[in-house]
Amino acid sequence: AKDEGGRSSIVEVPGVGGEASFEAAWPIFDQLASRVGRDASWEPPWYEHKIDLIYPYYRWSQIDAKRREVADRMMSGEFLPALGNQFDQGSQEKLPTEEQKLKLLWLRDKLKS
Repeated sequence: AKDEGGRSSIVEVPGVGGEASFEAAWPIFDQLASRVGRDASWEPPWYEHKIDLIYPYYRWSQIDAKRREVADRMMSGEFLPALGNQFDQGSQEKLPTEEQKLKLLWLRDKLKS
């Protein structure tokens, strides 16, 4: 699917589970998420890592409102201000891919609503 600008649109596929599933999966997710090193900051794998961190908190916040604060803090507290600068300047290697930009802007909009 494409949006008005011809970019790929994001489609969420519902899964199964609830709060118990998030709580059971979180230690594993957290362990995997911590494997991206700081030396890769502002490169496409790092952006993907950030997306992979923020999205589960956003989804979990639909069940547990406390998780929304974490997602908001990750997205707007430090990430979006820096992200705005990264979109506009820097080397191509330090920019998110077009797909990552779309995901990040989509997440930003989801967290605003």
